[in-house]
Amino acid sequence: MEKFARLEEMDRRFQEIDSLLADPEVVTNPQRIQSLARERASIEDLVTTYREFKEIGRELEDNRAMLQDNLDEEMSSFVRDEIASLEQRQQRLAQEIQEALVTGDLRDGKDVIMEIRAGAG
Repeated sequence: MEKFARLEEMDRRFQEIDSLLADPEVVTNPQRIQSLARERASIEDLVTTYREFKEIGRELEDNRAMLQDNLDEEMSSFVRDEIASLEQRQQRLAQEIQEALVTGDLRDGKDVIMEIRAGAG
């Protein structure tokens, strides 16, 4: 799990931010709320994907353990199909996580000024 240390840290920070946003002292400080909300939004998608990745890992362990039991042929076939499906989902999520960690948008966190005008014609 060493390769997921950065993701674990992001998950812990996400939980910490949620706790801070519920803190009465922080609620009275608009700048702090804005800063925390911005930080939370920047990691939310990655943390959600990582949590789903971990959940699928737990489901895979459970399903593999079920195969060790004496299941009838139909149930064994169902469990093997479920394992294959979960492995595919987990691979896809791992790829998404890898891309998110590597590509990170260099413009994240920067303000943008946008002018909106009525269309003519």
